Amino acid sequence: MKFFVNKFKNKFGDKNSPEGQCFIISAPRSGSTWLQTALNSHPDVFCTEQRLFGNFFELWPDNGESYSPRITLDKYVNLIAGHYRLDALSVSQEKFEFELTKSFLCSLMQIARNASGKKFIADKVTPYLNTASIVADSIARYFPEAKIVFLIRDGRDVLTSGVFDWMERSDRGRDRHRYFVEGAQGIEITRFFDNSDIETWCGYWSEALRVIRRLNCKTHVVRYESMKVNQGEELKKLFDFMNLNDCESLISRCIRNSSFEKMSKGRKAGEMVATAKVRKGVSGDWKNFFTETDAKEFIHHSGNTLIEWGYETDHGWITQLPKHLSLGRTSFD
Repeated sequence: MKFFVNKFKNKFGDKNSPEGQCFIISAPRSGSTWLQTALNSHPDVFCTEQRLFGNFFELWPDNGESYSPRITLDKYVNLIAGHYRLDALSVSQEKFEFELTKSFLCSLMQIARNASGKKFIADKVTPYLNTASIVADSIARYFPEAKIVFLIRDGRDVLTSGVFDWMERSDRGRDRHRYFVEGAQGIEITRFFDNSDIETWCGYWSEALRVIRRLNCKTHVVRYESMKVNQGEELKKLFDFMNLNDCESLISRCIRNSSFEKMSKGRKAGEMVATAKVRKGVSGDWKNFFTETDAKEFIHHSGNTLIEWGYETDHGWITQLPKHLSLGRTSFD
């Protein structure tokens, strides 16, 4: 174990966290790729996605008939430890996993710095379902000095975007896939979501927000909606928080390189491609897809979170929604 400890200290010093380390935490479908693209246009920042923590492994369906693994580093280390004959080393599995994880982290950060030539490494984290608390505790344990950025978005838009994003994986043969993806005629959709959609995506959204209360390190909150209104101002605040150059020309370059038109290869914000990763790029799109039933389910699973984060002042927004949708193909031509 001394090898792992010494290697980590030689690279990073005695602190567990290197200078210039940042984590950007959000629920999936909150604009993290947009923010990541803007950050990577800064000459001092490399923003990547490493999937370090969460103790998670699953096989997920691809858009075709195949499956791809989703595994975090800590889970990988746990699997290695299970076959390592630790009894012969006279070391506990907990100690082995801790030191091996630190060694992996050391190598990953050093590779990022060497390969990018940049001094500030940012890691985009969108926790898998039911893993947000593990992510928070692991960051606090391994990177106690790291800066934390929370990117938040209206959970109703997260839900809407999430269902569209997963449509190719889980919706084939369903009316909404035939309608939005295949362009089938003669289909009327009266309810876009089902209850399992709402439960799942409320989980992703609410759990990510709860991470804020678990981390005591220095944090900064960026709102998706504020980025849509004035991306330059939000980037300036973020670069100030990260102690980075925030000159006007640099911010302009970050905005230009992360524009919706550039990221979508030519579409303008509001022009939807149903299952594209860069789908529509607007705030408030949920209003086109929510019914009164959906709103009640959303509140059932998320409680007062919308109110706590200032997206609503009360639950009166339910009364503004229709009992049923009437989506026709001509609405999206």
